[in-house]
Amino acid sequence: MSANLFELIKNTFQSKQHKALQDEVAEFHALKREIDKARCVVEYSPQGDILTVNQNWLDALGYQSHEMVGHHHYDFLTQEERKSPQAQDLWNKLSRGENDTGQYRFVAKNGEIHWFQGYFSPIPNAKGEIYKVTSYMTDITKDKQKSADSEGQIAAISKSQCVVELTMDGKIISANQNFLDIFGYTANELVGQSDSLLMSASQRDSKEYLDFWASLNRGEYQAGQYKHISKRGVDVWMQASYNPIVDIYGKPVKVVKYATDITAQKIRDNDYLGQINAIKKAQGVIEVALDGTILYANDVYLDMLGYTLEELAGRHVSVVLDPSFAKSEAYKVFWQKLVNGGSDVGQYKRIAKNGKEVWIQASYSPILDLNGKPFKLVNYTIDITEQKLQAANNASQIDAVNKIQGVIEFDLKGNILAMNENFAKVTGYSEKEVVGKHHSIFVEPDYKASQEYKEFWLNLAKGESNAGRFKRISKSGDVVWLQAFYAPILDLNGQPYRVIKFATDITEQHNNAQALSDAVEETQAIIEDAKAGDLSSRVPLAGKTGAIASLCDGVNALM
Repeated sequence: MSANLFELIKNTFQSKQHKALQDEVAEFHALKREIDKARCVVEYSPQGDILTVNQNWLDALGYQSHEMVGHHHYDFLTQEERKSPQAQDLWNKLSRGENDTGQYRFVAKNGEIHWFQGYFSPIPNAKGEIYKVTSYMTDITKDKQKSADSEGQIAAISKSQCVVELTMDGKIISANQNFLDIFGYTANELVGQSDSLLMSASQRDSKEYLDFWASLNRGEYQAGQYKHISKRGVDVWMQASYNPIVDIYGKPVKVVKYATDITAQKIRDNDYLGQINAIKKAQGVIEVALDGTILYANDVYLDMLGYTLEELAGRHVSVVLDPSFAKSEAYKVFWQKLVNGGSDVGQYKRIAKNGKEVWIQASYSPILDLNGKPFKLVNYTIDITEQKLQAANNASQIDAVNKIQGVIEFDLKGNILAMNENFAKVTGYSEKEVVGKHHSIFVEPDYKASQEYKEFWLNLAKGESNAGRFKRISKSGDVVWLQAFYAPILDLNGQPYRVIKFATDITEQHNNAQALSDAVEETQAIIEDAKAGDLSSRVPLAGKTGAIASLCDGVNALM
């Protein structure tokens, strides 16, 4: 090969090498520019002094270039981190040519902490000596904060709720202490076991349970109230959500269950529901919106007034009221009280479908929403029409008795509680004068102190009634004779709790009968004398009047 040809080949090869090198350099600079645009880039001396910073880094920490260049890497760390072994060893590691990768904290100009994800890369020269270190970082402060926030929330949830992690086939991966405490298991006893361990045989063999897990495997969220079985075999009710966790491809990889023990609430709710159902069987129930629209009425209420639910639902409640009352100011005030959250209990008149009056003993109760605001009213009712009629009849009879008889009431010891006008007229006392005093004010001192009088009140207190003629003393000291009936009044348990006395003044009849008896005795004595031949005796006429005086005068004339 000639020297010229060799030289040509050499020059051609060198030219190609030079161009390839130029292309690589150009590509490197282009790549560096792209990295510079996308990431925070800082160049350090091997000792850690900042040589250059790009705009992304300056923007992230809020500095100007001259405020960073020439300063050491440590100047932008927290005081605590500067003294840490990791920070102290970092530049020794880098000076040895070793890379460092991880998450790093830097202090911004305003004092806030910023987190960066990236690495420090030592750059050697042609001799293999480290002449600078370049760091490429991405600001992950927002992501870090979001992650910390999520972790904080999860930690808070874990403290207050039961948390269980499950595989997609229902195997327990982990369970927090709250869950373990409620169900009485240890972590070793549960991890690896099927979620169905906590369910009854009928639950785990049911189609609903299979469908439930099929839904979770499709990535569908499930929530509700679920019954479980504890280690001791006790029912545990949980308000729970089952949350499928998906991977980066959207495929469910596990399920996280968040749950709260609502067993006590469930028992309480069932108790309330049982009571409400019991009430609905025994009482009429009607639910009314705040504008008066009937929402619901149970069969007892409907039978009471002769309507069907279809005939009442959607209509205004005034359909069952007395028309005059429904239009009255009193009813407006009453309804406004209920709408404002007030309640009411009493006896109310209603009008049945056939126009008949129906009396009810009822309570009106506002039902409150979760904000404590009334949103409807419930009226519980008992038909007391018969009792009302009976009470009216009894009241009429008592009123009639009060008009013609003396009536007085006592406690079981004989203390006076009340007295009507007729009794007041007979005894000469006013009600005010006797209420609170003992019955003994109406009897003679000797009788008051007697064993007979003590037993009289003891027997009444036992519930034994007493009827007859009774000698009593009026306010003026006169003797008054009463035809009377002492009746113990019983409470709802059949025990006496007071005594009522109905009395008729028979003083005149008693005195006339006594006078007649005396006259008969005197007449018999005169007749006996006459039989013995003595016709000089005569019946005394002093103090005798009327028919008795005429009878005695006739006997005397006969003698």
